[in-house]
Amino acid sequence: MCEQRSFFLQVKEGILNDEIYCPPETAVLLASYAVQAKYGDHSALEVKEGYLANDRLLPARYCCVQFFFAVQQCM
Repeated sequence: MCEQRSFFLQVKEGILNDEIYCPPETAVLLASYAVQAKYGDHSALEVKEGYLANDRLLPARYCCVQFFFAVQQCM
């Protein structure tokens, strides 16, 4: 495994496990980059509802309904 990939995975795990602090806006942005890297460009014809359900993308403290409403209001 190349060094950059290993570094990315270590930082990702650190953020997801709350070992590294990441503000909510930055966590959402990083999650979007991870999804883009894994799945490529979004195509409504190719994806099914819930296709991200098994991916761990955000720290647990940000995975609640109130958090998502707060982020939407900031945009």
